[in-house]
Amino acid sequence: MAENNYIVVGIKHTITAKGNDFYQYFFKRPFNAYESEHSESCAGMAVEIESSFTDFACKPDDVVQLVYTKGFGDKAVLSNIVVVKPHIK
Repeated sequence: MAENNYIVVGIKHTITAKGNDFYQYFFKRPFNAYESEHSESCAGMAVEIESSFTDFACKPDDVVQLVYTKGFGDKAVLSNIVVVKPHIK
């Protein structure tokens, strides 16, 4: 798996108090080169969580790439999830 690819492990969909859809995306990925080089050891996978008001139509076990844009205060904001390899049952 390429270093910038993630595996979707879960998606949580809720409705906000204002009635808006809200999604939390849970991912796993291999430890990157920086993490490996600056650690005594790395075992297993690293995990990431991203939140969005957008349903990116990915599914658990899909291999994806995360796309970010510059947001408020120049902070990175998730703008898209691109499915690189869909999970096939």
